[in-house]
Amino acid sequence: MTSCHFVLAGLVVATIARVSDAAALPVDLVTSTTFAGWPAANAIDRNEATSWFSARDDSAAKGKEPFFEVRFSEPRVIHSVEVMGNRDPSWPTGFSILAGRLEVFDSQGRSLARMSRAGVGEKKDFQFELSVEGATRVRFTSLEDEGDQNNWGDVAIGELVVR
Repeated sequence: MTSCHFVLAGLVVATIARVSDAAALPVDLVTSTTFAGWPAANAIDRNEATSWFSARDDSAAKGKEPFFEVRFSEPRVIHSVEVMGNRDPSWPTGFSILAGRLEVFDSQGRSLARMSRAGVGEKKDFQFELSVEGATRVRFTSLEDEGDQNNWGDVAIGELVVR
């Protein structure tokens, strides 16, 4: 995995990581921010005990729009997207996304799907069912969260699975 950070006025405003998986197409992961030690790759590693965390004060509760985006190397059909809430055993509470928006885009940046909903269950998981062809980007954005329930003002995603 390689990564690149975009910095504006000394603040990391987006992180891009290239991830290659033998069972899937290579993807780029783009996040609004990332807390050191909890990289974006944690949210697609198929390990529920690891999570991606946004950086300090990057939460809807702090007036921001933290996001997690997957960019595919070539267009694909998407049938569903599952976003699992934080499951990091070291930080189990106070980092949940309570409501979120899923957006799917094509290679020209045109919106193919857009939907919002509340997370369900104890861990605040999200399940989005759709049928979209030609998708090259999937973005999940926090609309309401627990960023004001922890000392760092951040949020976390356990896993993001695109099928």
